[in-house]
Amino acid sequence: VALYTGMRPNEYRTARIEGGFIIARNSKRQNKRLEFKRIPISPMLRPYLEGVTEVYFPCARYMREKVKEILPNHKLYDLRTTFYTRCKECGVADAAREEFVGHSLGKLGNAYTDLSDEYLLKEGEKLAIERCCNQFFPNSSPKSAPNAEKAKNFYAQNTKKTGLSALL
Repeated sequence: VALYTGMRPNEYRTARIEGGFIIARNSKRQNKRLEFKRIPISPMLRPYLEGVTEVYFPCARYMREKVKEILPNHKLYDLRTTFYTRCKECGVADAAREEFVGHSLGKLGNAYTDLSDEYLLKEGEKLAIERCCNQFFPNSSPKSAPNAEKAKNFYAQNTKKTGLSALL
């Protein structure tokens, strides 16, 4: 979940599933204004949440320790930056990506932008394994990965070659 949502470690405790989204309190709002971000349950996250109606996370300290144990050269926050990078690589629109990770669109952008759920879900669908495989491996079109399982295997095997497997 951490890899496919871009949540800050202190936001996990506020996460909940609502429709096709994970909703989490945005912890970086000025004036301590209460604001929630909407993160679509993307095709890459969906298999992990099948049948799940509620999400619970251990404390951030425990999660940090586990990530360090499994990936000694990385930290929990790296999963957030990897998610942001994947959004860019898979062509997620800037405004949607900023909404997913809880960044401000600037004073004017915040005042005049109200992204619909439909739009955010559509942008979240861009985070599909086939699309991301194609970004890293141009010869891996959906023809070479006709189903999600084959694409996942392809992605896992080939990311080892690029050093990306550590954050899968």
